[in-house]
Formats: sequence, C-alpha cells, structure tokens
Amino acid sequence: NNINVFLWFINLCVTLVDVIYPVKYFKMYLIAIQSFMMLDVLNVILKLIPGQILTTLLQVISRLIVVWFVLPDQQVPTLYNYLMSIAWSIAEIVRYSFYQNKQLQWLKKIRYNMFFVLYPMGVLTGEIPLLWEHFNQYKRMADLIIILLYVPFFPYLYFHMIKQRNKQNKKDKQIKQE
Repeated sequence: NNINVFLWFINLCVTLVDVIYPVKYFKMYLIAIQSFMMLDVLNVILKLIPGQILTTLLQVISRLIVVWFVLPDQQVPTLYNYLMSIAWSIAEIVRYSFYQNKQLQWLKKIRYNMFFVLYPMGVLTGEIPLLWEHFNQYKRMADLIIILLYVPFFPYLYFHMIKQRNKQNKKDKQIKQE
C-alpha cells in the first residue's frame, strides 16, 4: 500500500509538471503504474484487499484499455490526459492511504466522499474523451463499442461506490451508538 501511495504521488507530480514543462516519459509512467494496478484484481481474488472481483475487474480493465490502446497512439498529451491522471492519482493516493490507516476518521471521510467528484472527472473528462478522440482519428469500431459500454458500466460502478459509502456510514453509526 505504501508503494502504491508513493507511485501515485510520483504520477501526480509528473502530471502537474508535464502541464507546464513537458516530461518525456509522462505517458509511459502512467501506462506503467496503471498496468501495475492489475495486481488489484489478483489481490481481490486472494482476498488481500477488500472488494468484489467484477467491480475491480471493470475498473481496472476500463483504465487499461485507455493506457494500453489510446495513450501509445497519441503524439502529445491533451487536457484530457491531465484531468484523468490527476483524478486517478488523487483517488489512488487516498484509497491506498486509507488501506494503511483505516483508523483515521478524516481519511475515511475523504475516501468515501471524494469519488463523487473524482470518478466522474476521470471518466467523463478523461477516459471517454480520449477514447472519442482515438475513434475520430483512427475510426476503429472497438473505440466506439468501448465508449458505448460506459453507458451501463459507469453508473453501475458509480452506484456501487455509493452503496459502499452508505454501508460504511451505517457501520460508523452503529459504532457510535455502542
């Protein structure tokens, strides 16, 4: 978890620097760190971290499609890359920090509330526009199909996170009552 916090913090720094002064390896670093997230699926399967296999798989695969098939074809990063990378970085820094420090109430509040902004930011101002640009440039039907798959899966994952938040809030209320 500490390694993930560190890697995503480095990614956030690289992203912010790249906005002002282009960093040669911005996209390569994002591709590498996101590819490393495949371990999340394995960790859920092995029950090393909490989560459901389907939701974790959908989350990781949607990101891998962007970093493996869209980013390598880009000549230069766009605003969409930066918004997506910032949203992903902050979300993962908070998530992995929480896994290391579950007792910190302020971190728990951030963990279970920040997704309201970060998840739509990553998907709606990053992943989907990047896929759309890729489709417009290369006219690959796969890009269009993937964009259309966001219609059922984005709300599914978003509402899953709301359920997780409500479940956590319910647990917290029960603990306070005891």
